[in-house]
Amino acid sequence: MVFAAAAASAVLLSTGCADTTPLAVQSAAAAGPGSAVPGGSTLTVFEKEYHIGLSAVTIAPGTYTVEVVNQGKMSHNLNIKGPGVDNWRSPTVAPGTTNRVAMVALRRGTYELWCSIDHHRLLGMETRIQVN
Repeated sequence: MVFAAAAASAVLLSTGCADTTPLAVQSAAAAGPGSAVPGGSTLTVFEKEYHIGLSAVTIAPGTYTVEVVNQGKMSHNLNIKGPGVDNWRSPTVAPGTTNRVAMVALRRGTYELWCSIDHHRLLGMETRIQVN
């Protein structure tokens, strides 16, 4: 699956529990070993009970490797749904670990991000990202 979102202007709109942990967007060169997007970027999302940490960032349509960092004490995953992305899902990420996932394609629009494990979404593990 492909998740595109390059650098331009998008605002992350947080819903559910707020977190000050930033959503990191970096170029593949800065991403280091294992970056799956030659010339692309890595999108890092931080998760813990029961929220997904995002902050305002500038992004635009492009190709991203998604890195899910589980800072919690429970297993989590990341789901993305929006324009051109029907229901992208990361593998389950064990507590205290990071999973660098395949690419996903984002284009202009609003995307929902959430954890689908148990009732985590109902407990606040959801957010939105607006790509402009």
